[in-house]
Amino acid sequence: MKLFRKRYFPQEVIELSDDIVFWDENTLVTKWRTIRPKPNLSHGISAFFIDKGIKVSKFYKSGGELLYWYCDIGDCIFDRLKDEFMFVDLMADVIIYPNGEVRVVDLAEAADVFENGGVESDNLCKMLRGLDFLMEAIYSGQFRDMQYFLEKYEK
Repeated sequence: MKLFRKRYFPQEVIELSDDIVFWDENTLVTKWRTIRPKPNLSHGISAFFIDKGIKVSKFYKSGGELLYWYCDIGDCIFDRLKDEFMFVDLMADVIIYPNGEVRVVDLAEAADVFENGGVESDNLCKMLRGLDFLMEAIYSGQFRDMQYFLEKYEK
């Protein structure tokens, strides 16, 4: 199984296959260290909820303290013939801080990329639907199920 992440901004495709710790038809879990080191962010764990188009990550500081939960909206594409999974990051993200504060980020970035022809309208619609689903899950308490699923693989 190979795992790739495609981003529109910056434009890149990165292989993440070495990070996989679990996968089945509906979910894929990775543990990772940052690709581009940041002062506060050291490592994390992520769960791709394939049927939902959501990646939920738990970001940690270098000392192991939780920085925040980071949720990416994306398009999940699995090519069975190549045994490859591609997560296309559709730019809208949601950050959930340990104190419960919720922030939606990168919407202006998504609009800029769309205006410049860098993303198709069907992907913009997937992003909006995924964001709607995620926000509803957060505010209804169903997001906790995603957190519990991810936490099973932390040990």
